[in-house]
Amino acid sequence: QYRSGQVDLDYVGHYFRYAYQVRQAITQHVQNVTSIQKELNVARTELSQAAQRSKILEKLKEKQQYRYDKRLQRLEAVHLDELGMQNHIRRQHNNKESVN
Repeated sequence: QYRSGQVDLDYVGHYFRYAYQVRQAITQHVQNVTSIQKELNVARTELSQAAQRSKILEKLKEKQQYRYDKRLQRLEAVHLDELGMQNHIRRQHNNKESVN
């Protein structure tokens, strides 16, 4: 066929249909990749925001724990002061009784 200069129109038609289908498939794949990239960008943004919120919550938790610890220390100090005062009063009372 090639030597005689004849062109097989069926072959050419099949080739062009195949090339068209390949172009269509490529276009569809490019659209799919673009769509997936957009979804990925949204997911990355959401992940970044969630990580930021998590970090903020962790800082708030640390601050609240710090405040709780400080309050507990103050209450313990008050309690120890009370115990010390009671011991002191008891000793004074016992010393007065032993002197009499």
